[in-house]
Formats: sequence, C-alpha cells, structure tokens
Amino acid sequence: MLKVYQDILQPPITSGKLRQLHDDDSDTLWFGVTKDDSGVPRFEDHGRYASLMANSPSTSGTNSAKYPQLVSFVGVTNAEYTVTELYPRLLYTFSDVIVFVLRNAKTFQSAVLTKLLQWGAAGLEKSLNQPTLPHAVIVLNATEMGIEQEEWDPKTATASLLRSLSTALDRIGGVPELQDLANKWRSERHTEIRTVGDLIKRYYASFTVVRIPAKGRYTLMDKQVNSLLQVIDANCRESLETKRRARMLSNTDDWNVYLQAGFDHFTRNLDAPFNFIEVSLKNNPLPENFGDHIRQLATAILARYPDPQKTSGQWIFENLSSMVASCILLDCVQYRKGTAEDLFERYEYYLETALEEFCDLYWPCSYENRRGRCVTAAVRHNPKGHQNASGRIIGPGEYQSDFSADTYIDQWLDSVKFRLLALQTSLQERDDSTSKTFTAIDHVLDIHRHQMSSFYRVLGGAHYFISHTTCFSCLKEVPEHGLPCGHVLCSACVRAYGKKDNDCYVVLESCPLHSVPKFQEPWRVAYKPDYAGVRLLSLDGGGVRGIVELETLRAIEMALGARCRLPIRAFFDLIVGTSTGGIVALAVGVKQWSIEECINVFMDLCQKAFTEREFAGVWGLEQAATLNHGSKWKTKPLHQALADCLGRDKLFGGTRDQNPGYPVKVPVTSTSGTGRRPLVIANYSRAERDSEPYEFLRRAHPDLELGLCEAAAATSAAPGYFKAYYHGPTTQEFLDGALYYNNPVQVAHREARLIWPDLAESHPDLLLSIGTGMNQSALKTELREQPRHMPNPLPVAQTVEDLKQANEATNSRLKAW
Repeated sequence: MLKVYQDILQPPITSGKLRQLHDDDSDTLWFGVTKDDSGVPRFEDHGRYASLMANSPSTSGTNSAKYPQLVSFVGVTNAEYTVTELYPRLLYTFSDVIVFVLRNAKTFQSAVLTKLLQWGAAGLEKSLNQPTLPHAVIVLNATEMGIEQEEWDPKTATASLLRSLSTALDRIGGVPELQDLANKWRSERHTEIRTVGDLIKRYYASFTVVRIPAKGRYTLMDKQVNSLLQVIDANCRESLETKRRARMLSNTDDWNVYLQAGFDHFTRNLDAPFNFIEVSLKNNPLPENFGDHIRQLATAILARYPDPQKTSGQWIFENLSSMVASCILLDCVQYRKGTAEDLFERYEYYLETALEEFCDLYWPCSYENRRGRCVTAAVRHNPKGHQNASGRIIGPGEYQSDFSADTYIDQWLDSVKFRLLALQTSLQERDDSTSKTFTAIDHVLDIHRHQMSSFYRVLGGAHYFISHTTCFSCLKEVPEHGLPCGHVLCSACVRAYGKKDNDCYVVLESCPLHSVPKFQEPWRVAYKPDYAGVRLLSLDGGGVRGIVELETLRAIEMALGARCRLPIRAFFDLIVGTSTGGIVALAVGVKQWSIEECINVFMDLCQKAFTEREFAGVWGLEQAATLNHGSKWKTKPLHQALADCLGRDKLFGGTRDQNPGYPVKVPVTSTSGTGRRPLVIANYSRAERDSEPYEFLRRAHPDLELGLCEAAAATSAAPGYFKAYYHGPTTQEFLDGALYYNNPVQVAHREARLIWPDLAESHPDLLLSIGTGMNQSALKTELREQPRHMPNPLPVAQTVEDLKQANEATNSRLKAW
C-alpha cells in the first residue's frame, strides 16, 4: 500500500519514465473529438469502453446484462471549447457521479463552486426526460493535517464547507455568478433558494465533500480514499435505482448508443435539448404481446399529432378503442372458441398495460405557464420539475395530467367493450341474413377492413402509419411481408386478405389498411408450403478469400449441368453469411445476381475496398498511421464501393415497384460496437424469442432500417482492418460478425427453426456450409501448435495427402459429435 501511494504522489522525474506514463494514459483514452474531412466535429471512440465492458466482471453470470455507470473526474483547468462547452453538456447529461478535484479548499468558492454550478447550468436545460441528475462529489486534495479529526468524516466536511459559503448569496459581498443563478431560480422558476446548498441541489442529486490528506500519512490516506470510493459507490447505486424506477436502465450496448446519440446531437446544436425518449423510441425492442402492439400504435398516433393542446390522450384512446375492439373480434373468430363478450376478460390485462405504459413513458405533463408547457413524461419528471420543449425549466413541482391510467382505465375498458359488443352484433346479423357460402371469418374480415379504413381515415390516412415491428392490421403479430405501398403485414393478415394462387403464393390486389387505390399489378407473396423441407446455405467470413465461396457455388452450378436452368439461389430457402460471406449472401440472395456477375463485382470490390493508408510499407510510420486511425485500411473506400455495387435500398421494407418473386431469406451476422453482443441483420422479420444467443435487429420506423450496403458494411467491419461501421439514424456502431459467428451455420439452423416452426423438430433437407479455405502452411503451423493434451490429436500434415487425411479425421469427429 505504501509503494502504491508513493508511486502516485512521487512520480518518476526522468523523461523516459514520464513518457511511459503519458503513453499509458493514451492507452486508456476513452473518447475524444476529431474532425472529419469537411471539418465537422466527430466522436472518436478509442475502444477503451469496449475493452472495459468486455473484461469487467458480471454480478450474475457471464452472459447476464451489465448496466454501466459513468463517474467523471474534473480538475481545475483553463481548457478549450470542447471542455468548457461540449463536455459539460455531454458528461452532465450522462454521468451518474461528477467528482470535482481541487488542491486548495480556500479556492473552492472561486475555482470550483462556480464551475460546478456552471456545469450544472450548461447541462440542466439541455436534456429532456433525463432519468436522474448526477451526484456531485468534491475532493479536497492534499488537505493539511492540522484540521479537526472530525473533519475527515465526509458528512462533517460537507457541512463545514457549506457553512463557509453562507455569505455567497448575500446582496453585499456575495458572488455575482451565484447570485444570478439563484435569482433565476427565484424569478423564472418560482423556486425558493436560501443557501448555496439549496442552489446546488437544483443541479445535482446530492453533494458530498471528501478530504484527502497531504503526502506522508499513508494510513489516513488509504482510509480517505476508501471513504471516497464508498461515497461514489453509494451514489452510483442510488442513481441505478432511480433509472430503474424511470424504466431507463441501459445495458452495455444501449448506453453506448445513447452516448453516441448525445455527442452527435450536441455537436450539431449546443442549445437544443437532447431528448432521451426520442432515442428510446428509435431503439425499442420488438413488441412481445397484444398490449405492446397497442402501445406501438398509440405512440405512432402521438408522433403524428404531438401537440397535446390539440390532441388529448382521451382522443387518442377513444379512436383506438374501435380499432382494438375490431382486432379482438377478429382474433376471437379466427382462433378462439366462444363469443367475444365471454372472452373479453382475457384481453383486459393487455388493454390495461398498454394504457399504463403509454401514460407513464410517453404522455407529457400538462403543466403550463407563460414560459411554455411541460413536455416531460411521468416516470422521468422528478429530477428537474417542469421543462418546456426548448429545455427551459419553467417551474417546480410534480407531474400533472388530467389524463392518466388511474383516471381513464375504466372508461378505456368500457369503450373497447362497448364497441366490441356492437361489432359482435353486426357480425351476428350478417351471419343470420346471408347464405351459408359466406363464413363467419369472411364476415369478420370484411367488418375489420371497414373498421380499419374508417380508423385510419380519421387519423389522416394509413400512409402515415407504417411499422416494421407491429402489424397495423391486426395488432397481434410482428409484420413480415412488405407491400408496394410500404406497409408491412404479418403472414396471417396476408393469407386472410389475399387469394391463394398455389401452394407457394398468395396474391393481394390492395392493402387492407387502405382498400383504394389498388396496386397497379396484383402483389404476390411467397410462402413455403406447410411441412415442406428447408434448404440452408451458410457462408463463412474470410476477406478476399470469399472468392473461394463463389467459385465453389459456380462449380456446383456446373455440376448440375446445362439442363438445369435454375440459378443457384433457387436451391435455397435461406442464405446466411458472415463478413465477406455476408456480402456474397446479399448479392446472391437479395440482389439475385448470377454467380458470374457476383464474381465480377467481387473482384472489382476487392480492388476498390482495400485502400492502403499513408506511409504503407514504411516501418514504424505505417504502424503509427494504423494506431492513429484505428484501422489498417481506409474505411470510406470500402463503404463507397459497397454502396456502388449493392445500392442503398432498404434491406427490409420500403415501397417497392417490382415483385421480388420468390425471395430468399438472407440474414447476415454482425456484432455491437462494444463487442459484447452478436447481432443478426436480415431481409425478413420474425418474432423475438427469450434467451436468444444473439439480437435479431429490427427497428419500428422504416427510416431506421439498414440499407443493403449498410448491412454489408456492418457485417464486414473487421476490427484492426476497418473502423467500426457507424449508422447515423440509430447512432449504433457495428463490428464484423466474425467476432462470434465466423462460421454462421448455427445461425442458419436457429433462424430456420424460428422462421418455419412447423419444421422446428426436423432436420433440413439440405444444409451446405462453405468456408473460404486456409493457407496450407498456416494450417500446418496450427496443427503443430495443437495442444498435446487433447485426446487423439490429429496427425501433423506434411503433404497435401496428409491434409486430406486430416480433413477426413476431422469430419469423423464432427459426425461422432
């Protein structure tokens, strides 16, 4: 312990050792500010966060979620714009604890207190729906030993420091900057400020002072450092619990997305507030049940009509009640036994949770005065009080609203039930008055279509309501099939409103959400016939060696012979790929190119994508350039080449002019920017499942989906070779899928079982996994270095024949496994 503190307090003075310390500091650099080619500030992530998250222990298992918290240490410095303007907004918004360190307690009022409150003032009104305020800790470093013994206790030290500031707000002899802040709270926000402590609590969740002694008393120093750690830990725990109550806990990857979004926001505009709810809506997980789907539609209506002065919560849910009642009737007739009236109780729970979550998470406060109207939601209201849309705090107090789940729940349930009974009566009258050639399902589908048409017409038109995570036709399923108008429907709704063409196709003449206008040509939606087997193709990663996969596919086509006129993609229902294999999968399965065309494009892509950096081939300078840029190859040429060859069309959804025929389902693997979470990006959709080994990426709003070239960049962003791919609309970063699934055959098998549950317990008819080969000498080295404690180690290969024998031995082991 003595040596540790001596090394800290008495650092080496030789230039070589000091340089080493500076190098160590560089290695621990988390993020900074750089500028792109056009001079726009850019968030530069140096990879430290990902490294910390990868190596930090989890409290409940290696695969459990981690919820990182940020403690910011701030010293006294005369810094540039970044530290004085950008970082206060960014770190104040995202920090759980801010620790201000100063050496002289006598300079606290002049050097730190003003900065402490200016940081708070700069950040307080620059975020909306912030779940918690940061805690403030003052570290009085190098405190002299002559103070009273009780002053080493943080509670006593805090009280003493606040007493020493008792005159700071006095009209005569006070601190002008603090007086201005206090007067602003009194006059504009109607908040009583009597002391400096009152003022600090307007900006920080708590305020604590910890003294650290001057050098020499190492035992006391150790005790005080532990006290500081205990204060920080307690503050972090309190902050975590506050976020939990506000339903704003962010795991490792989500937290990084919020930070990146905050940085992008503040570099564009320092004065506009950052809204946590907007980022939350962009990155919502897939809905899990009927209540989630109802809430999705309610928030879509709120986004369409965001002004609460013109749109009441009651108006939203009164309109929703007719649509929801029709969806319940449709579900009862199609899948349940009994009348809708008898079954209504089974739906009440979902109706209640939809209303409760909408009111708690999205419906804004109704407080209003001459400075504006409060826009914060209920569960995120407490830290700051009332804030208007520009971020200004317009008054103290709790969340207010005439519309809440408690006051409206009975009326909401009664409204839905009343409309449900009316629809059920209409259905019964149709059943009694028409011939038996029309079934109850025929009638209920017609009733539901009329209800949808009326519902969306009242809201301004169905074209304003498009979701990739909720079927806005039935509110029961995840949508899977894109239509020419841009709407995406679930399989059940496509089958219900379409006409069966044959065992493989259903034809739709119009979208059920808006029966007019009809499609220019009937739209064919392909289905795999029930219980027909599936055929899977898995393509490994491997950089330029992806040509091996293409040549293998070409050889298969040639082996099939000239009489087989079907392209290779026609032999597969699902093609999954990683990295270069992902690019090939997108080209073959989505672009539907021939293998010959794929080979030509791939060769051209390799020529353009691998662009060397400056000083390439110059030892020392080449390594320095790679370290400086964070990658061996330039990244922009790769992205441009992918955009040129694959295009920027959305991988999933979007308006379409041409029918895709029988589309092959194509998932490609990727990894989150922190390296903690494997991802799958696909040209299809499906429901999320519990305990998935990876996240199936799907965004509710069409504009947030990745394009073809973006998916290709996300699956091929190999760390060290290329920079992480940054997707601006969602502020999410992606790394190469090979970090988890270089051979994605497990993904292929799992996706097939989830897409086609009727075959979940059956083996595929065909599973073809193609690698990218291996250098012969590299393989020999790998085999020689194989651990000798392995049972029955494979023989070291010396010739090509040996390699064949080694492969046969490996295959035998795999078969036995």
